[in-house]
Amino acid sequence: MLREATNGEVEEIVDRYLVGEYDKGEVAVMAAISAVCIGENPSLRPSMADIVRIIEEKMPSAISTVDCKA
Repeated sequence: MLREATNGEVEEIVDRYLVGEYDKGEVAVMAAISAVCIGENPSLRPSMADIVRIIEEKMPSAISTVDCKA
C-alpha cells in the first residue's frame, strides 16, 4: 500500500472522511518516509532528525502549522 502511495496513488491510505481535502504530494512524501522508517534493516532507517529535515524540505507548510510551544 505504501508503494502505491509513493507512486501518487494515495486515495487508499487517506482517511475517507477528508473527502479529497488533502495535498496528494504531501501524502506521497509521508508515505515514502513511512516506508523507509519501517524498513527491514534497522541500520538503514532514518533518525528522527533526518525525518524532521526531510519534512521541512519537502513540506514546509506542514511544519509551519505545528505549534511547538505546547
